[in-house]
Amino acid sequence: CNSSKAKIAKGTYVGTGTQGSTNPNTLTFDFVPKFIYIIGRGGYKYSGLERNVQTLLVNNSTNANSFGFGAILAPSSSGSCYQAGLTVSWNDTEKTVSWYVNSGKGDDISKTMQLNFANITYHYIAVG
Repeated sequence: CNSSKAKIAKGTYVGTGTQGSTNPNTLTFDFVPKFIYIIGRGGYKYSGLERNVQTLLVNNSTNANSFGFGAILAPSSSGSCYQAGLTVSWNDTEKTVSWYVNSGKGDDISKTMQLNFANITYHYIAVG
């Protein structure tokens, strides 16, 4: 087995409807991911429209600069969108990643940007 080969995992999870530092999302893998891309329906409706929400989580554990970013994509014809930084924690020993958002924009928007709106299925792909 050559450990230098890329590893890929894909899956889904269903949002619980919680957000913030006391309710982080967590995913566990069989390997240490270098990045994870997550996408799902937003849940939060703007002008009656529900749009996709997505994020990219990047693990740069060699210099402790891991980060994540989330955005609700263009819910209006003007191209406006909400953006929020995610607080991301990687545990390379346990092969987990956790994240949360405290956007201050209200619970439904925060749950959407954390990719944790209740009963929404989110899809992810992880590469290590």
